[in-house]
Amino acid sequence: MDDKLITIEIKKTLKSIIHKGRFIVNKNNLYNKIMNNNDLNNLREDLIGELQAINQYQDHIDKSDDEEVKKVLSHIRDDEKEHFAELTKIIRKLDLTQEEKFQKEEL
Repeated sequence: MDDKLITIEIKKTLKSIIHKGRFIVNKNNLYNKIMNNNDLNNLREDLIGELQAINQYQDHIDKSDDEEVKKVLSHIRDDEKEHFAELTKIIRKLDLTQEEKFQKEEL
């Protein structure tokens, strides 16, 4: 098989992969699709971290008897909730399937 035929076959394969939805975002550039998929994986891991932090701060708030400690930890917990919202927003932008699910549930 010559180089031209190989190139054509690669392009057909890539179009097929993209068409079948193996890449989540709707960019035209394949490099951007791959990078956004990596970004999505990282963002989802970050989202998990934010949820764990929220739960941990809440647990510490619940266990504390000191009102000043509760106030500081509540503020930090609420910052984590804001981070969660920011990460969710960017994930919705990059992952069209996820966005469709949010819209279906009217979120």
